[in-house]
Amino acid sequence: MTPFAPCVHSTNEPRTRGARLEKASESWIAGSFVRITANADTYEQVATGGALIAGLAQKAAVGSGSQNPPNVLLGKNHDPVSPLDTIFAINISAGTTLTTTWTSATLAIGEQYGIRVQSNGVQTLDTSETSTKVFEIVGIHPNNTLGAAEPGTRVLVKIIPTAVQG
Repeated sequence: MTPFAPCVHSTNEPRTRGARLEKASESWIAGSFVRITANADTYEQVATGGALIAGLAQKAAVGSGSQNPPNVLLGKNHDPVSPLDTIFAINISAGTTLTTTWTSATLAIGEQYGIRVQSNGVQTLDTSETSTKVFEIVGIHPNNTLGAAEPGTRVLVKIIPTAVQG
C-alpha cells in the first residue's frame, strides 16, 4: 500500500512541480514527500523533522537501477505532485510506533504535526513532532472508522503554507 496518495484536488488534476533529477544515492519509496535540495537542481526525500515539502514523488527513487524509458517513465527525472490545494492521506505514528486508533480525543481536525521517516521508508504524520509542523489534519480517511483499532490508521492532511517549498 502506498503510504501517501493524493485524494482530493480542487481541479481533479494534480499540478506538478517540474521535472528534476533525484539527488545521488536517494532511495525513497513511491509516494514519498520530497524537497528541493539547496542548490535547487535535484529532489531528495523529506527527512524526519523536515520543515519544507516541495511535493509528493509519484515513483520510487531510481538510485543505481535502470533509469531509462521504458523501465522508468520519466527516466532519471521526478515530477512530484504539488502540495498546493491538495489533500493527502497519511499514516499516523507517535515517533516510531504506528498508531492504530484515531479518535477525536487523540487527534482533532486543525491540529498540526511534523513528519517522520520510519525504518521501512514510509513517511508518517508524527504526533510526537510538534516543534517542526508540516501537516494539518483536515479529516479522517474514509477507509478508517473513528475510534476503531485498525492497522495503518490514516488521516487526511494538507501541507501548511509555511511548509510548502518554493
